[in-house]
Parts: sequence; C-alpha cells; structure tokens
Amino acid sequence: MDKDIGVGIIVGLTIATSLIAYNSKSFSQAQKTYLLICIVFPPLQWLSMIIIAIYNSYASQNSPEAVENKKIKQESDNTHKQIENLKDLRDQNILTKEEFDEKVKTINISMQEKELKQTSEYKKLKELFDNGILSQAEFKNKVESLKPGEIKESDIIGYWENENNLLSFEGDSFKYSYKNSTGKGIIGKWSFDKTSNRIVLLRDSKEDYFQILKLSKKEIIYQHKKSKFKFIKQ
Repeated sequence: MDKDIGVGIIVGLTIATSLIAYNSKSFSQAQKTYLLICIVFPPLQWLSMIIIAIYNSYASQNSPEAVENKKIKQESDNTHKQIENLKDLRDQNILTKEEFDEKVKTINISMQEKELKQTSEYKKLKELFDNGILSQAEFKNKVESLKPGEIKESDIIGYWENENNLLSFEGDSFKYSYKNSTGKGIIGKWSFDKTSNRIVLLRDSKEDYFQILKLSKKEIIYQHKKSKFKFIKQ
C-alpha cells in the first residue's frame, strides 16, 4: 500500500514536471523533446531540467545582444554622470554657461554617434561596406544621411504618448505636463536648448531636462537621468 502511494507520487510529480517543461518558454523545442523522453527515468528528467535551466539563463545573459545591451546601459549611465558633474561645476561657477554648453554638446554628439551605430540601417550599410559593395565615400555619405537634422522648438510642441504616459508641450505658454496611467501628473515650464538638444524643464524652481536622442514627426526618444523613453505623437 505504501509502495503504491510512493509510486503514485513519483508518477504525479513526473507528469507535472513534464507539463511544466512542455509549456515553458524557457526551453527550446529540442530541449523539451529530450525532457519528455526522460519521463521514463524521473530523476534524470528533474536533474536535466535544473541543468538546462541554468545553462539557458547563462546563455541568455551572455548572448551578443545581452552583452551589447549591458554595454549601452553602462555608456548611458556614464554619460548621465558626466553631464551631472558638468552641471555641478556650472552651478559652482567653475564652468561658464558657454563652457558647459560646449562640453554637453561634445558629449551629446558622441552619444548620438553611438546610438546611430546601433540602428539596423547603419548595420546594413556597414555590412555592404565591409563586403566591398559600398565605397568608403558612399558609406560615409549614406551614414551622414541617417543623422538627424537640426531640431526646432516647433518640432517638440504637441501631445506625445506611450503605453502608460501622456506628455504634452504647449507652444504659447511653454507649459509642459506629464501624466501616468493613474492620472497623476507633473506640470511646469519648458524650453529648448538647441546647443545641447535638450528639453529643459522647470518645476518648483528646480531644473531638469530630457536629452533628445531622436526626434521625428511621429516619435521622440529621449533620455532622462539613466533611462530612455519613447513617445509617439498623437
């Protein structure tokens, strides 16, 4: 009797782990097939699930895409720190406004070039160049065409939204508002610093900014502190 109960528990656990493996998105089709075959020897199946899960997690965290994303985040964090340091020096009158703007502009140009190299268009052009299909002059001209044009204040004015938030910039009063999905919002004044391609925000006598990375008629991508945000124009 006790033996039958033990066998029943093992069979039940094996069926349960088999269903978990089959329905899991963490395993490839080949891995699922292997784990289902292992149903004939439950301990091997359970041990294999643990080993494969650890391997898949390691492979995912160290894939070329994941490594590149980590690198981009580190560079983004470093850029934010550099600009904050410059702001502190400006506020302490160690840097003049002109010096501050020039340094920020240099940082932004470098950041935009790195952003450009992550686009699919640039990667396609680079592949054509590496394969000798595009000459160096052609490659350079095509890359230049990918760079965003001069941003105007009027390009920013309007209503922008993403899945959870609504962002608006008024043109007459230069008010801005930011609302999240719960309806809570922030209201203040805004201006555009074309020297550094930044939207400068003023609220409760405190200055903040959105660093524009990309702006078109349909979308805006900006960095705020260490995070990037994408909004679509309404």
